[in-house]
Amino acid sequence: MVCYNELGCFRDEGPFNYLDLLPAPPEEINTRFFLYTPRNRDVPHPLVYNNASTILTSPYNATLPTKVMIHGFGSSCQRIWAKEMRTALISVGDVNVICVDWENGANLPNYVRAAVNARLVGRQVALLVNAINGMLGSKNGDFHLIGFSLGAHVAGFAGSELRNVSRITGLDPAGPLFENYDPRVRLDSTDADLVDVIHSNGEKIYMGGLGAWAPMGDIDFYPNGGRMQKGCTNLFVGAVSDMIWSSAEENGRSLCNHRRAYKLFTDSVVPGCHFPAFACESYEKLLEGDCFPCTDAERCSNMGFYADKSPGRGIMYLATREEEPFCANQYRVQLQSSTTLQPVTTQGKIELILIGANNFNETFTLTKGPDYELTSGGKLVRLIVPHPTFSPPSKVHVVYTAYQGWIYSGLTKWPVDKLILTDSYGKR
Repeated sequence: MVCYNELGCFRDEGPFNYLDLLPAPPEEINTRFFLYTPRNRDVPHPLVYNNASTILTSPYNATLPTKVMIHGFGSSCQRIWAKEMRTALISVGDVNVICVDWENGANLPNYVRAAVNARLVGRQVALLVNAINGMLGSKNGDFHLIGFSLGAHVAGFAGSELRNVSRITGLDPAGPLFENYDPRVRLDSTDADLVDVIHSNGEKIYMGGLGAWAPMGDIDFYPNGGRMQKGCTNLFVGAVSDMIWSSAEENGRSLCNHRRAYKLFTDSVVPGCHFPAFACESYEKLLEGDCFPCTDAERCSNMGFYADKSPGRGIMYLATREEEPFCANQYRVQLQSSTTLQPVTTQGKIELILIGANNFNETFTLTKGPDYELTSGGKLVRLIVPHPTFSPPSKVHVVYTAYQGWIYSGLTKWPVDKLILTDSYGKR
């Protein structure tokens, strides 16, 4: 057991004895709280939970909701992603934004020590919230905690101390040393009135996964299946070397999957960049066009910032774009080949070209490979995610390219009866 003044005592007993370690002294972790508001968007005001003057003289507005951002292992509030997220949050509405900087307690390369320190930082966050409430008149229901990786579990520890925080958003909560352990030692659905989680890198650790795969919230989103993200690699060696050596956000080949969670959330703050998600048996079923579109609000949600505005709860799947903006502007494509008196087959490729304003266009391959077998009367169903500029597209082109082989070639043309394009909400 170790005790630290107003933070109280920490014990490595019960569910907490699996690491056989205790949090470092608060002086060593040196947690700092930076407040940003519409009045001070770029120059932070430091807050100290046991220093009343830092709170009473702050530009904090108790009539506004408060977003509390918490970084993870090897990061800090000075990283570009943190600046982008707080800028987005303040830009879309009048809010207080507090960034929790516990860089010294989460620094590389000792992940185990950082995982243990998360308990103490969570208690510090709870003390700050209580201090603000007591001095300025806000309440727990005004607070939304947003934690990335280890920061998601820090938010969970803070929520369990405070009991009735309005919301916690976990951005790819860290998996190692947390997943499949007692809910009291990690983020779980009881830590806030609403807990929504984005799983972006829930692969096995030996495959390079750094996030948790198991559901942890009231709503668990699995973009692109939740294990590996479009446009990222998932090599184990890359993930480990990146985690140990990469100090810059632009580096990190495999951490791309893990970091995608906070990029998705930041994009979701922007009006017009939506992330419709669907209750489905699996991500593979969603890609085949099942569970689509959203016809029952109870079985749908909207991943990210506006998740609390949708009634859907449980496990949700969605597909996103592979580059920014990542908006999940999903469409189901149904291509019906013409029926013939006798069955006819061909081998080839079918592409769909969407055309929007100013002749902006984007091409999607609907078939798997250049030698896909097409049958007369058959239906081809695919899910595509175009740029948000297409809302909806003004024109489409369907292009068939016959397979050209040395011995066999596909038919030179292929008849199609019908093309149906359906958006996430059922508009055809």
